[in-house]
Parts: sequence; structure tokens; C-alpha cells
Amino acid sequence: MSNVRETIAEALNTDAILRALGLPLNAVYQADTMDSPTVFPFIVLRWTDTLLGIADITRRPFEIWCYGGEGDITGAEDIGHRALSVVNAISGQAVDNGIILAVEIRGNALGRGRDMFDDGFNSLVIPFRALAVARGV
Repeated sequence: MSNVRETIAEALNTDAILRALGLPLNAVYQADTMDSPTVFPFIVLRWTDTLLGIADITRRPFEIWCYGGEGDITGAEDIGHRALSVVNAISGQAVDNGIILAVEIRGNALGRGRDMFDDGFNSLVIPFRALAVARGV
């Protein structure tokens, strides 16, 4: 089994609809690793500190940063909306020593943050916000 971070990344990396929207296989990266994307579009998962809940419940906020190709706003946005659907659907998934109880959409109703520009990749970035709730991890 894997942990919450790995489970979410794997769900995104293997989703057939994300492939159909143009996201290459294995194009989901954790922000705190040395892995560097080489093709567009791609996703970077950015995790913040775990928030303690009641008993053995933990909450883990994260963002799904969707990078489109040069000038590609619609593709990155479509990928982001699908990514939120994918992570929302993994509720009940067993992980190391526990279970993902829910993945909630955060921010506005669509979970979408403000567009940004990443100079390092010369790309528009559309962030989407979520929160993983787990027990026993």
C-alpha cells in the first residue's frame, strides 16, 4: 500500500480521461522532489502541513497546479477540473495504516485559485485547492 500523497498522485497519473485531455502518462509531480517535468501539460502537487483533527483523523491541504503549454489556458483548466473529480472519487481508499475518508474541494465552488505565471517553465499555472481527510495515517 502507499500513503495519501502517493495514492493521490497515482490516481491522477493513471486516469484515462486525463490522458484523453492531453496529460501525458506520469506527468504528475510532487513539488518537494527533485523530479522535473519535461513535457507539457503537467501537474504539480503542492502539500502543506498536516492538520490534526479529532482522535486519529488528519487533514492534509494540497493544491493541484496545472501547467498548460504556451498560451494553453483551456487545456490546463480542463485538466484541473478533471483532476479534482479524480481525487474527490478516491474517498474510501485504503492507505498505509489507514483510509482516505474524503477529499474535499476548497476555495470557491470550483476549487480554482487565481491564475499565475511560472517564469521557470514559461507557463500559465492554474491552481486548484483540495483537502484530504484520512484516519489512522
